[in-house]
Amino acid sequence: MTKKKLLIIAGAFVLLVGLAWGTYEWLDRSEEISEEKDHSHASAPNSNAKEDSEDERAAATGAITDEELAKFEEEGLNPFNGKVTKEEAADYQIQDYIHGMSHQKVKAKEKWGYYEIHPVRIQWLLEAVEESNNISSGNAATYKAILQRWESGDFSQVDKDHNTIWRMQDGTIGEATGILTPEQEQKYIDSMSD
Repeated sequence: MTKKKLLIIAGAFVLLVGLAWGTYEWLDRSEEISEEKDHSHASAPNSNAKEDSEDERAAATGAITDEELAKFEEEGLNPFNGKVTKEEAADYQIQDYIHGMSHQKVKAKEKWGYYEIHPVRIQWLLEAVEESNNISSGNAATYKAILQRWESGDFSQVDKDHNTIWRMQDGTIGEATGILTPEQEQKYIDSMSD
């Protein structure tokens, strides 16, 4: 074969691979958009359906137990199994904990880090935001708003909460695109506890 023919074949191959990849990405994104539309149409007209969904989301069966959380405390650790105290907590740690907890409830192509949502963890974070001198006052208001909603069982905008923290962390991959159904959330929790 001549050099010219090899270049033409190589170029055609690269073009086909690029076309296949582009088609895959387009179809994948189309599916996400369709799911988002279905979800928004299903819950928008009826506020009672929204409340029912909130109750189901809050009722997801988690894997972390009160005994495990008590053991962390006995060992001098925080509820996230870490050494940082409420008084020492810094912005990046609070962001990491909130971001990791939000993963159990949001749709995103990529998720790094996971902490199961638990009332003890939410309460610890609220107290840390109050007690730490290492948190900027501007960020503290954002953390409180998110955590107070979650404390009351309101996860209706958890995808927006995720993205707020994700942007604070200069996120580029893994933006939340919606909220998981209760079944999807349970599946995610189960997969993370295996």
